[in-house]
Amino acid sequence: YHLSQSIVGSLFVVYLMGTVSSTWMGRLADRYGRSHVLGIALGIILAGAVCTVHPALWVKIIGLALFAFGFFGGHSIASSWVGLVANQHKSQANALYLFFYYLGSSVSGTGGGLLYSHLGWIGIVGMIGVYVLIGFVLCNLLVHRLKGQAT
Repeated sequence: YHLSQSIVGSLFVVYLMGTVSSTWMGRLADRYGRSHVLGIALGIILAGAVCTVHPALWVKIIGLALFAFGFFGGHSIASSWVGLVANQHKSQANALYLFFYYLGSSVSGTGGGLLYSHLGWIGIVGMIGVYVLIGFVLCNLLVHRLKGQAT
């Protein structure tokens, strides 16, 4: 795309979408339920990742914004859910959440680099797709577990 470094650097402004989505999705989660809104956030993440495959730069930028919006909104829901689900040892539960959050980003950075070197950008989007699928499965397992405890 022959963009200058300052233009490429300015693309990080899409992270502001995460500030907006964290608050907005948190309110939606209180109203409609965490699992439903987290599912929407995961769908937005996947849509954003898929947009980045498109060759048009403006579609890629929209994809980055969607991805940031879904990711940070979903992260705020998931991290707040930990404290609500943990009956005991809430601090340890939150610490474990953050441990796996950062472990996942470390493994994804390394694994993503390997995927990129072998499959290109589509490998990264595939990895994100697998992560989104895992997120849906874990969210549904948690919902079913919580329903089982309520009865």
